[in-house]
Amino acid sequence: MGHKSAVTAIMSAQIPVMPKCIKPACIKQPPYFRSKRTIATSSRLISFRSCIATKLAGKKPGNQAAVRTAFAAAAKACSGK
Repeated sequence: MGHKSAVTAIMSAQIPVMPKCIKPACIKQPPYFRSKRTIATSSRLISFRSCIATKLAGKKPGNQAAVRTAFAAAAKACSGK
């Protein structure tokens, strides 16, 4: 396999990602590539993730243990949906 075809093969399995700046803590992250296989396509997984995000929106847990507890509670509440 030549260099050009190897690069083409690798790039065809990659998707460029342009990170968004979310206020107030805007972290400047450079663009990067993700594998096509890492993108969630399952409707159940997408709805589960959005339910988790909704449950955790606006919460500001104080420490790592509180984060784990809040995430576990949100996951348990969203798992039956």
